[in-house]
Amino acid sequence: MPDVFISYKREERPRVERLAAALTSLKFDVWFDAELLPGVTFLDEIQHALDVSRAVIVCWTPAAARSAHVLGEAEHGRRQSKLVAAFFAECPLPSPFNMIHAEDLSTWVGDVGDTLSAWRKILGSISALTQRPALQDFVNHSLEGDAAALRGWANDNWKDPLATEAVELARRLEAGEVQAAAVRPASRARNAAPPATGSGAPTQGNTAIERLGPKAVQAASADDGGEALVNLGRDYLEGFGAVRDYEAARMLFELAAQKGAPYASFNLGLMYLKGQGVLMNHTVARKHFEVAASRGVGAALTNLGIIQEQGLSGPRDFAKALHYYELAAAAGEDVAIANIAVLYGAGRGVRQDWSEARRLFEKAAQKGNASALDNLGTIYARGFGVAPNYPLARQCYESAAELGDVSAFYNLGVFHLEGKGGPDDPSKALSYFERAAHLGHASATANLAAMYANGVGVRPDLDRAVALLNRAAELGSASAVVNLGRIFGDRSSHLFNLQLARARFSQACDRGDEQGCFHLAQMLASGEGGAMDRAVAARIFERLSKDPTSGDLRGRAKTELSRLGIDK
Repeated sequence: MPDVFISYKREERPRVERLAAALTSLKFDVWFDAELLPGVTFLDEIQHALDVSRAVIVCWTPAAARSAHVLGEAEHGRRQSKLVAAFFAECPLPSPFNMIHAEDLSTWVGDVGDTLSAWRKILGSISALTQRPALQDFVNHSLEGDAAALRGWANDNWKDPLATEAVELARRLEAGEVQAAAVRPASRARNAAPPATGSGAPTQGNTAIERLGPKAVQAASADDGGEALVNLGRDYLEGFGAVRDYEAARMLFELAAQKGAPYASFNLGLMYLKGQGVLMNHTVARKHFEVAASRGVGAALTNLGIIQEQGLSGPRDFAKALHYYELAAAAGEDVAIANIAVLYGAGRGVRQDWSEARRLFEKAAQKGNASALDNLGTIYARGFGVAPNYPLARQCYESAAELGDVSAFYNLGVFHLEGKGGPDDPSKALSYFERAAHLGHASATANLAAMYANGVGVRPDLDRAVALLNRAAELGSASAVVNLGRIFGDRSSHLFNLQLARARFSQACDRGDEQGCFHLAQMLASGEGGAMDRAVAARIFERLSKDPTSGDLRGRAKTELSRLGIDK
């Protein structure tokens, strides 16, 4: 569903593209006629977009004021109290639009961070109509380069589509990867004219760079060793103030790398490591990280350690991973320090030592590493090398959550649900699970589903629970698939469906979940939800009965084998 519908006269297409790009960079879903799909009836698609959008921007020009289509779309927005009017060119307007104030955007060039009063008011109106009233604060904090304010904004507005970007931008600022002047949001302006030839003109003559607009041309011309190109490339890579565009990011990084910019090689390494706009290639990623590391980028050493630890470009080598992590840690990289702590906790490449793991997590936590704080919480919660201490664990989780750590949100949900380290509070548990689920945490999504299914801290809603379980299953939770099977297999439920129950248990069993296998075997043995197959059921029960990791399922499986007439 689009947030914003843009009505305009086709002659203004270049400026409308800049407006759409600016709004898209702020995570608005924008519709204008470029979004029309082949084979879709033109008027039907426009009418649908008008109906479902939450704001209608009309871009007034003399031609637009004479257009029946633009006037009709503007009237539609006016009647639904969602019209936002802007002049692209001053002109007389027919009634009733001559009574509605329109902001003058005739001099606006597409910069999200422009302090032009008219743009700020347009953005404020759209923010209010789309129920994102704090959006201007995000823009201001970004312009100021205020990391603390960005983290606070993300915490207060965690449902906003920009929350994750705010936390990442704060991290980049704190790490010194960008400076305040480089943070200024800038929307992509493909059709904007480049600067006039002169001292500030590009020396590259790169047509592809010119197509990215004046900011790219200026960055390519800067005598700064490629730093401006890197900053702009990061904007395109992560969608900060620009439409996410991996091709543009790669091109800018490659040009910056030719100028010797260390972070250009580092970011190219990330793109090949993650497969962002390029074919995933861990060997190529490693080579880029090696170049960046040779130029003093500590984070590149961390990533070289990760490649070795996870065996991404060859066999796993914990000793080499530790070597790279130690080099990065010596350079002050908190992620590397935390990763060394993980190796000590797991006993990989070193003798397992929870005391050393705790010391290193504490060191990384002092540097503001959220994951280290979350891991400290788990050490105190589970008593790894220390006496269990739930209150201290809760404090660690709370500190990690303040820094936006998704695992900490989940762990706090569990603590509030079960009353660990303090009183139980289902409503807070629900809130923390919602935040973690919003960020794609599978277990939090499954727990949230359980709360809706059982009416814990919220009114029971089985349909909502099923929707959440389906989402958790998509995120990889096998237990969510099992719980879907249980819901569909409940004869008292309005969702009772034995065929669906059996299908879900089979799916969970395929994922290696023993509960799912056990329930599937029961249904195979009885013929519920499909054909009876006692032989397959017996094989599953037999495997479970001999598996030392199956816990109480071993005894239950033996009981089921006895019922099938098989003595084990």
